[in-house]
Amino acid sequence: MRVRIHQDIASIEVEPAYMKIILENHDSIERKLQEFGYKYITLDLIGYQSGSMNKVLGGK
Repeated sequence: MRVRIHQDIASIEVEPAYMKIILENHDSIERKLQEFGYKYITLDLIGYQSGSMNKVLGGK
C-alpha cells in the first residue's frame, strides 16, 4: 500500500484484493487525510504497482 501525493490530492494505491477494505473504512480514512490537509482523496483503480512511476518517467 502507498499514498501518492499530488498537491492537495491523496491517491491511495493498494492491491486489488484490499480495495474492499479501503471502501469499507472510507469515512475514517477520508477524515484522517483531510486532517492532514488533503482536499481530495482517491482510490487508484489500477492498484498498487511497484515501479509504476518509472514508466511515467521513461523507465522500463
